[in-house]
Amino acid sequence: MKEIIIIIIIFIVFYILNNINFVKNFNFYKKENVILLTMCVNTVKNNSYKDQQYRINLYKNTINKYLKNTNLNIFIIESSNNQELKNLYKNNNRINIHTFDLINKYDIYSYYKSKERLSTICELFSLKEAYNVFNLNQYNFILKITGRYYIPNIEYIIKNLNNYYTFYIQYRNLGDDIFGSELFIFKSYMFNKILNYTLKNNLILEKSITNLCSQYKYSKLSKIKLENNIYRGGDKIKIKYL
Repeated sequence: MKEIIIIIIIFIVFYILNNINFVKNFNFYKKENVILLTMCVNTVKNNSYKDQQYRINLYKNTINKYLKNTNLNIFIIESSNNQELKNLYKNNNRINIHTFDLINKYDIYSYYKSKERLSTICELFSLKEAYNVFNLNQYNFILKITGRYYIPNIEYIIKNLNNYYTFYIQYRNLGDDIFGSELFIFKSYMFNKILNYTLKNNLILEKSITNLCSQYKYSKLSKIKLENNIYRGGDKIKIKYL
């Protein structure tokens, strides 16, 4: 009997060690999800006081709705070193805000030379900063959302996240065959891989996500109708859904 028990234990250990996905999924069921918002108050193209106040009010509205309608911790990366939001939420224990000066810290223009969209390049380096300053590997899914957007059905999305998938992708594409990145959800262990793959291959974030989704299991979210029409960063196109 003792020998049988030993054999069973050896078999179980061998199975676990040789099944990485089993280990990952088992661990991730014990972890919480987290929201990561990217924001920029003082933009390069329009740095007027009016524009700053518009963005701050837009961001505050978004943050307050995520606070009210979810119970997740919220991490915010603000890339123009503006301290107003950080001061406003400094006593809220669910919010962790890091501000930094992206333009002076990262040489984005050398990376931007062959690119069409400066906004997506800035967001990429904001995510790089977020990876360096926030310990997000302790979480399960990271819900990366561009800060100007509030997702009305966020509770439903969170409730239905399935550890079978590595990525969840928004319905709205950037182009015919490139996934959009205003909202994308990914397992935390993929964070560094996304950054390294994107930077190494000199890609925009949307193209990088599209390529990685061909290598990992992903699910596409249903169309998300926004509460209000929002001007997209960069090209200023007004969009009604994600």
